[in-house]
Amino acid sequence: MAPAAFGCRLCTARRTGQAVRAVRYVPRWRRVCLRHGRWLLDADADQPLEHLDLRGVAEVAAAQRRWLSVARRAVHRLRITQLLDESREQLAQLRGVQSGTTAEVARALLEHLSHSAELIDRAVLHAAATAVAAGVALQDVARWSRLPAEELAEVLAEGQVDG
Repeated sequence: MAPAAFGCRLCTARRTGQAVRAVRYVPRWRRVCLRHGRWLLDADADQPLEHLDLRGVAEVAAAQRRWLSVARRAVHRLRITQLLDESREQLAQLRGVQSGTTAEVARALLEHLSHSAELIDRAVLHAAATAVAAGVALQDVARWSRLPAEELAEVLAEGQVDG
């Protein structure tokens, strides 16, 4: 779990209608309130300051925005890698499924292949959702992923992509 930090009082007031002290669990590299230009400090019991004013240091907010973009891409890559690793593991298990009656072997083989195909489909949809969210044209993403554009648009609109 990330260390506790003060939340932005202005954001808290905007959401709740009250400018009260808020505490959040957030990693240090995500401590900049981009809306109000504040570096949110650790929420220690003896800490009198909740934030530092960054309005005169635009580079810090710009770096935070760039970092969030990089972090999102890294998270998406990690999830896709996990899905592909699960698929590979399922396929590797198939090598050991070669005993029993023909029907039992066929059932196990098809179940494992079906699960692996589902994981790969999820990875494709996850990558497609990431690309569209990053501003890549839906038509291009659909062509690259070999999915009908209408179907891809519908899946993305319904939020059916596992994340």
